[in-house]
Amino acid sequence: MAFFALVAVSTGASGCTIALKSDKFQCTTDLDCTSRGGAFRQTFCSKDSVCVDVTSTGCTSNEKCTAAKDGTPHICKQLGGPCVPVLSEECSTLIPKNAKMKDNAILFAFTGLKTGSEAEAHRISYNMVEMGLTEVNASIAGLPGGPNGTSRPIIGLECDETRNGTPDDERVKRSYDHIVKDLGIQAVITNSYSSTTVKVVDQYVKPYGIFLMPNLSLSPVISTLDDNGLVWRTSSPASAQGAAQAALVQLVENKLRTQATNPITGDIRVALVTSTAVVFSSIADVIQDKLRFNNGKSPSQNGSNFKRLSHTAYNDDPNVDLAPVASELVAFRPHIIIATDKGNDFWETNGKPKGIGPVVESRWDPAQSRPIYVIASPTFEKSGDYVRNTADAAKREDLRKRIVGVDQSFWNQNAFDNFTINYRGNYKTPEEDFVAKGLNNYVVEYDSIYATIYAMYAAAQKNPGQPITGKAIAEAIPRLMSGDQRLVGPTDITQVTQQLAIGNSVDLQGIFSKLDFDLTTGDSPTETSVVCLEPFGSTLEWKFSALKWDRNANGGNGGLVGDQTSCSIFK
Repeated sequence: MAFFALVAVSTGASGCTIALKSDKFQCTTDLDCTSRGGAFRQTFCSKDSVCVDVTSTGCTSNEKCTAAKDGTPHICKQLGGPCVPVLSEECSTLIPKNAKMKDNAILFAFTGLKTGSEAEAHRISYNMVEMGLTEVNASIAGLPGGPNGTSRPIIGLECDETRNGTPDDERVKRSYDHIVKDLGIQAVITNSYSSTTVKVVDQYVKPYGIFLMPNLSLSPVISTLDDNGLVWRTSSPASAQGAAQAALVQLVENKLRTQATNPITGDIRVALVTSTAVVFSSIADVIQDKLRFNNGKSPSQNGSNFKRLSHTAYNDDPNVDLAPVASELVAFRPHIIIATDKGNDFWETNGKPKGIGPVVESRWDPAQSRPIYVIASPTFEKSGDYVRNTADAAKREDLRKRIVGVDQSFWNQNAFDNFTINYRGNYKTPEEDFVAKGLNNYVVEYDSIYATIYAMYAAAQKNPGQPITGKAIAEAIPRLMSGDQRLVGPTDITQVTQQLAIGNSVDLQGIFSKLDFDLTTGDSPTETSVVCLEPFGSTLEWKFSALKWDRNANGGNGGLVGDQTSCSIFK
């Protein structure tokens, strides 16, 4: 019978570690050690068949590090080095939440705005990523390249960039320091603001060579960044939405001039409201450049019939006073208000300050025709809530028909419908219903987790036994753009990985985007459609209409084409 003796046991804070001695071999497996309980619980069986405290010799594996730290996820970043904690104050959740830290696991990070005004949207983004990862893990054991032909499990790490409900540069820095410097993670999916993405590219992507997918950073600036080919999006820049909003104004003007009751015969007035945040001001610039009304006049030619109003974003200054903007709008009495703001800037009713839209509606002269709002996806959730919460049924119906917007839209209706059914089967609370929230474009996150994992898979196949670097992941993206057409989602996982495993390419199709990446900008073109707030059972939901932006219409200048009557405002 083997005799076990514990020596040099720490009795205080002296830092002594456990060493184990025996006149015979003590173990053949780690279980022989850990099953002894007590201090042996944090030991492993060494090559000398002796139970050794995992912390006394430096780390040997992720699983042993995690066991030595009472099950708290740790990795062995370098053999013989210290065990590195996976979780931190900012990065506190694994994806999926019940993930276990396995040896040879491959980590990716998912960052964003977990608290504050973006909390529900972030939760939906998280769900999209978690759903895709869970489907992949259920189908394949992981990426190729583990020892003796084994697979490498894929685990995500969620990081929060907010402090007290607002975006915080220091939290961003600490998140990425942990992701990149502490853990050596090479792939990041983020739903950060565009301004944050620009800083991350400069401070982390380029210096450390990480692969970044900022799918909801929609500023056109992202397309032009000097990023060494490491930044890719499963979405298009918001400039396409801006052009579509400008075209939508022309359709609304035509409605106002041809409506049966009180048709407008003179000039109309148009107001453009935007925050100073980079993504929204850049969209406003596109709108102002493309906008034509009153017999095709530009904003400058319309003189006093056009007004552009800018303000500090609530997310940049929670104490911003939006009342002066609302007052200017009421005094201007526009027929059409174009809004490129976030929802909490324009439609907030519960927080401080109150959004611009509710103030305008409350102060509007009842003797005057109320304005039509032409909005974009960032305001859908709050505007939808505002309309649904309007108690008076007649006012609610009137307001519903005075709000119309544009959004990036899915290209495959059947695939989107099937995905929505599967999503609602997994995430059932009203707060998580992305369709009801008007967050259809957040499906780009589902596309992105599949694109990222498949690119990682292709990189691992090309360089067996080598680290999967951000550069290798980015260079594998073109392998998802030719070959047999396959759809993201659980049905085609086996077929895609089989093709990638033998060095072939696949033509990957997303739910939201066709994933036809522009190899220069890293963007994936998406459809842009007119979206309307329509009855759905006992509630209202944002619905894509048949009106879509066609960049080739009007001699290549672009335009909205399709059935206008598919949207209530034009009926």
